[in-house]
Amino acid sequence: MAIESILSSSRLCILLQLFDAHSILAYLMSSL
Repeated sequence: MAIESILSSSRLCILLQLFDAHSILAYLMSSL
């Protein structure tokens, strides 16, 4: 249980980081 929750939370963090990077790129592109 603990290992699975850690894996799912790490996946969630990775997805959030990817979304943040994508939104930052979109913001930079729109500001150009």
